[in-house]
Amino acid sequence: FSWLPPSGELFCQALYVAFTSYPAYCLRFNVALDKAAFPERGVLCSVLRADRQESMSILAETALVETLKITIANPPPARPDLNAFVERMHQLMEQYTQAGAIPGATPKGGRDRGEADPKHKAILTRAEFASVCARAAQYHNRHATQKRGYTKEMMADGVRPYPIDMWNWHLSHGASTPPTISEDELRLSLLPRGTAKVTRKGIEFKTKRGAPERYYSCETALRERWFELAGIKAPWKIHVRYQTDRASTIWILHKERKPEPCTL
Repeated sequence: FSWLPPSGELFCQALYVAFTSYPAYCLRFNVALDKAAFPERGVLCSVLRADRQESMSILAETALVETLKITIANPPPARPDLNAFVERMHQLMEQYTQAGAIPGATPKGGRDRGEADPKHKAILTRAEFASVCARAAQYHNRHATQKRGYTKEMMADGVRPYPIDMWNWHLSHGASTPPTISEDELRLSLLPRGTAKVTRKGIEFKTKRGAPERYYSCETALRERWFELAGIKAPWKIHVRYQTDRASTIWILHKERKPEPCTL
């Protein structure tokens, strides 16, 4: 969940969440979800259909095509009618969350001249808005009736035509298991890359120019006395991975080891 405008960077981070454990991600916002409404673990897909603007970025194409071996199937430009699934999901989210009733929502018809800006009435925090969206996804998996893909065999077995029930039925009846990937490999593939500086105060890192400086530490830095060495000799730079919506943790990229978390 992010307030930032759409970009290839956020596109990759959304996939990072989708390919890992969604309920575990929601716990960061204190959202208690029914784990049975979601797959037990994140899985990869073989073909991905998305909006053209974000998925055509260099970062997204590099991560998906070259690293994760996922094919991007985008519609041609100026043809939203060929991308009905993605457009329909926007409508479903508005329907489930009753977006028009949320304080601060802008009406579809816009506002009349002189009318107060509805954004000034917004009262939800980021965590509260994340809770609304997460519960909408849970409701869809549990209650959205699916006609496409619902077979006679499912009907005979008493499977309800809901997304999560159909998913579990396919896995229990010999369907090919979707490919999986470790979270460390996902971090290397999808999270944005940045450059941090090892100083005597800690591992200094900021996500963008003008952002406040933050200092991190990790087991390797303490064990190898990085901060003392930076004070005696000179600071040096290291490559890291980070999440734009989570400043509490970054990951150091080691050559022959898995990414190491660093905390504030």
